[in-house]
Amino acid sequence: MTSSLDGALDRAVFNFIVASIKTHVGGNVYTNSLLCFCAALGINRHPLGYLEPHLYTGMLAGILWWARLFFLEAVFENQPVDQDEVGIEAVLAFREEHTSWMCIGTHSVISTIIGWMAYGKGYRQKNGGQPSIRWSDDEEGLFHMGEHISVEDFTCTLRDEVTEAEKLLNGLFGGVWQTVSKKIDMGRIVDNMIRLGAGQSFASNPKNKWLEAGPAKVMRLMEASIWDAARVRWKRQRVKRWLRDLRLLRETLLVLVHTWGGLPGRGPEITTLRHCDSWQLIRNVFILDGQVMIVTDRDKMKAIRDNGRKVARFIPDRIGRMVVAYIAWLLPTERVLRQECQLNEPHGEQLEYMWRDGSSSVWETDRLSKKLARVMQAGTGVRLGVGRYRAIAIEMGRRIRGLVIRQLEGKMDDEDEDENVEIDPITGEPVDCGGSWNIVWDLQSTHGTRIARQHYAVHIGFPGKLQPEMIATFKEISKLWHQFLESAEEGKEKKVPKRKQGSQKTDKQG
Repeated sequence: MTSSLDGALDRAVFNFIVASIKTHVGGNVYTNSLLCFCAALGINRHPLGYLEPHLYTGMLAGILWWARLFFLEAVFENQPVDQDEVGIEAVLAFREEHTSWMCIGTHSVISTIIGWMAYGKGYRQKNGGQPSIRWSDDEEGLFHMGEHISVEDFTCTLRDEVTEAEKLLNGLFGGVWQTVSKKIDMGRIVDNMIRLGAGQSFASNPKNKWLEAGPAKVMRLMEASIWDAARVRWKRQRVKRWLRDLRLLRETLLVLVHTWGGLPGRGPEITTLRHCDSWQLIRNVFILDGQVMIVTDRDKMKAIRDNGRKVARFIPDRIGRMVVAYIAWLLPTERVLRQECQLNEPHGEQLEYMWRDGSSSVWETDRLSKKLARVMQAGTGVRLGVGRYRAIAIEMGRRIRGLVIRQLEGKMDDEDEDENVEIDPITGEPVDCGGSWNIVWDLQSTHGTRIARQHYAVHIGFPGKLQPEMIATFKEISKLWHQFLESAEEGKEKKVPKRKQGSQKTDKQG
């Protein structure tokens, strides 16, 4: 009885929401129940007033997301679940319905919500980010959203996490990780910066045969622990314990790659890393001149066409060896153990990703954020998820001498109009194709700098049009960040730049 009532209630709610979406509105949009609800969300009771645009726009985006789900369900309600079985009549009907109710300029509910979002986004961009961070008077830490984060605690926490990863690796390699690590000759690893084919990476390169990529190395070291020679069978509990430790290492290594690679990107850039090529996309992990290089793309849709905006981050040697061991030895070992012990295995489309466990899908940003928050809570006393960590790391990065952004800011300060300064996507340097910032070398070749970099002598050895000059710039930024994290006390004297007189206090002499 209860089940039938619940079903009737679900159907009534579903029909009500769909009817609220499929409605045209005129001047008084608040006669529509859904738009009235959206408007009410914009009122903040404590303190009384309107919600900030950066918060309200996000709420509207969430409503738009589930409204689209309801719309799709309503249009395809009587169609087969399998997409391949949906007929052309249903597809054409969907296009007609979508044009009527889900596009801008249709005077519909969704059109109004999209308009509000565009207005909020424009207001937010015009007013910039919300002030939330400042340095303490002694310049030994900073405040974010009213909470104090010590620079020393911040850097010490990330250094301790490296030690924690090494402890986990020591257990995964039978107590001899230090010996194994020293035998990884990073400078000897050969890698190609172009797409090699599905499943290919530095670990499959024939020139790296000496690395013994595969499960054999770990199996030899762990044989006594996970294999019962007398009964000729696996010690399932020991195997499960090993896999659990591997999951803990994954979480720790995920945090290390995110925090030690340089100035941080957004969560999805790290959580969707591929250690090998997929059927369509190039991998994200490379070995360049003996150092692990992580290449990500800010625009995933453009990445499919290899036309996105690439960013390179370099991992310090100590963590780089962990990444090599993880890709070359631990991932193959995990796959063998799961097959042999008939445990949950990753699906075929998940094998290329760095961060996943068992048969789970790719880990999402929320997992990285929770792990990072736990680590920072323990080390600094403040919970710093991905969003808060990014703001703090960027502010600390501005204090490190040599970051190219200081050079750019200095040149932009000298310009009468900042809009005249464009950024060269190849080198990261300011370029004004009107003439003032064009490189004379390129002008002598009868073309501007932008044409030169995009069409002439484009380097074949680097992924996604990420040219050597830009990689060198990214490498220097990562190096400066490594130095900052590795030597906090030294960094106060050597890495903090002298600030302009009159705008900030001068550094205290140690």
